[in-house]
Amino acid sequence: MGIIVDRRAGSKELMDYPLPDASLDELPSADVMLVGNGPDGEVLVGVELKSVTDLVSSTSTGRLQATQVPAMLDDYDVCWLLVYGTYRAGVKEGELQIQKGPRWWRKYRMGNREVPWSYVEAFLLSLSVVGVQIKHVYDMAEAARWIGVLDGWWSKPYDKHRAFRTFDHSRDVSLMPGMSEAEMLRARVANCLPGVGHERAMAAARHFRSVKEMVAADREEWEEIDGIGKVISRTVEEAVR
Repeated sequence: MGIIVDRRAGSKELMDYPLPDASLDELPSADVMLVGNGPDGEVLVGVELKSVTDLVSSTSTGRLQATQVPAMLDDYDVCWLLVYGTYRAGVKEGELQIQKGPRWWRKYRMGNREVPWSYVEAFLLSLSVVGVQIKHVYDMAEAARWIGVLDGWWSKPYDKHRAFRTFDHSRDVSLMPGMSEAEMLRARVANCLPGVGHERAMAAARHFRSVKEMVAADREEWEEIDGIGKVISRTVEEAVR
């Protein structure tokens, strides 16, 4: 399906930058939509794109929290707020400052009122609590590149994310076809050990004949298992001891 970018102003400008397999359409919510591979099938991923100034303006009017975020949470399985632009907290007063040049920072005001940097950060924290993930990039060009990375990650089959398996325990049973209950038990125990992860846990379950044998094994025996080297074997031994 590729990346779909909303055709309206504020979103369509992403098409000015390299964005593989992207097309324009009108989206009901969010600025970008893509289809990903989740643990149980396809998932819809939505990305709301905001400049720093638009972020402050839309939160001040209530548009973001009252309409845009609720609509995204209803329409998508995974929601992102992608903020572009450089900002910081003023050293003395903690006001929001936005970068306008290599060495030029300007205090941001709504009317005559300075906006506190903490106002922006607290709002972003609130969004993360309700299920919206936050990403901050330098400019629109970097936003387009990041969306490409996001699409690449979700386009990959879920069970092929090797780094993710180290701390993802949700798929233990579903991804162990043909294993006996005793092997499953050994795999679950191995998967709880630091650095082992899903695939190495299954290999360990087939290598050892019991949980007792597994926890009694020394480094050398752990290193006989495919994918386990000196670093992981030492970590495992220390954890078991």
